[in-house]
Amino acid sequence: MGTEVVLARPKKPSRPLILPCSLLRLHQLTRKDLQRRRELVTALEVKCRPVMGGGSFVRPAGVASPLHGGGDGGGGSGAGMEMGGSVLEQRQMMVEQDLLVDEIGAGVDRLHTRALNIRDESKLHVSLLNDMDHDVDHALVGLRAETAHAMQIRKTTGNCHLYICILVLLVTLVMLLAISYS
Repeated sequence: MGTEVVLARPKKPSRPLILPCSLLRLHQLTRKDLQRRRELVTALEVKCRPVMGGGSFVRPAGVASPLHGGGDGGGGSGAGMEMGGSVLEQRQMMVEQDLLVDEIGAGVDRLHTRALNIRDESKLHVSLLNDMDHDVDHALVGLRAETAHAMQIRKTTGNCHLYICILVLLVTLVMLLAISYS
């Protein structure tokens, strides 16, 4: 008494999507364009159906799974065919898992390369920041020296002759104004 387990994917109900005319006009779609897009989406769903298990691996086009119509190629259903079918299923799953492992390995290699690039860039940035810190310290010392020099010049320079000039000019201005009004 052999029991046969059939794994079937639940099908989506194929009820037509009815959109209001205002929505079609909003996106400037004609019913013909909408139908064409629906057919393209349906064809894409059929072409890229996921492998059982719900992963993100998509079976390459033209590779049929034994669970979804690929089978063992025979039309009979006996105990020997069932056993051959499970071996084919296991082989197909191993091939798919090998593909997944290869993709993961390639991803790890890419991550390793990127990590090395990031390490090199971070070393470069650290050296640039250290150089910038040194330059800022040097500029700060120079600014402090120039500030001290400017303070020294201000203290030693006498502004008395400037005040005398301003006073003479004010007296001359007052005299000219007095002459012009008289």
